[in-house]
Amino acid sequence: MNAVLKALVRGAKSWKTTTVAVLVAVVALANALIAAWDSDPSTAADWNVVVTAIMAAVGLFLAKDSDQDDEKVFVDGGRS
Repeated sequence: MNAVLKALVRGAKSWKTTTVAVLVAVVALANALIAAWDSDPSTAADWNVVVTAIMAAVGLFLAKDSDQDDEKVFVDGGRS
C-alpha cells in the first residue's frame, strides 16, 4: 500500500498530466457504466475502449514530466 501512495504522490507533482489522467479514466468508466446500466437493452458498454482509455490514463499519470514540479519547470526551465 505504501508503494501505491508513493506513486500517487510522485505522479501528482505535475498537476496538469495528473488531472488529464484522472479525467480520462473517469470519463471512460462513466460512459461504460451509463451504457451498462441504462434501461435500453440494445446498448452495451464497449470494454475495449474502457481498457484502452485506462491504459492511456496510466501512461499520462506515469509520464516523464511527472518527475518535474510545474513551478520548478516554469522558474528554471527544468534544468535542475
